[in-house]
Amino acid sequence: MKLLIVACLVVGIHGFTINGAPSPPEEPGVAVSQDCVALAAEGKCEFYDCFFERYRCHNFLLADAKPICVKLYDRMDRLTEPAKKWVQESQICIQNVLLQNYTSDTPMDCAAFRQYGFTQHKKCVLDKNVCDIFWDNKFTLMGVLDPHNLSHLAHTASVLMKCTSNEIASQVQRLMSLRQYLPALFQ
Repeated sequence: MKLLIVACLVVGIHGFTINGAPSPPEEPGVAVSQDCVALAAEGKCEFYDCFFERYRCHNFLLADAKPICVKLYDRMDRLTEPAKKWVQESQICIQNVLLQNYTSDTPMDCAAFRQYGFTQHKKCVLDKNVCDIFWDNKFTLMGVLDPHNLSHLAHTASVLMKCTSNEIASQVQRLMSLRQYLPALFQ
């Protein structure tokens, strides 16, 4: 019985009430903080805490974005220099995108915000060239994921598929550039 109650509470936290209906939109709880805006400009993980103070959307902010941010910064000493730069730039990117939501006074649908957050996170990590740094840092980067969080795993798989398809296309291009030197292979 206790497990059922806990399960219902967790489902409620992630955007649904106990009866399965969507949660009402989340109203801003506190005013916009310029300190929070400054944290986003620097890509600091504490941004997610002050965003949560304003909008209580636990699911993306505290269950997804902040743990990944903290784990990335905690593992900086294990990353190559280009990967360290990527961590900083990708965090600034995602936080500046989310800043538009943070500064808005519009009520927020937390379930929709989670989807939006993952979409924007993927866009930022790809725009900041995760594919260029991933393979040299793969064990450290994969170590930031919660293996029990299917959303993290699905999100990562879609990013890796993009990196892999880019790598395959690059290899095909290289092979095609060798065509003039190895004509017998291309007949």
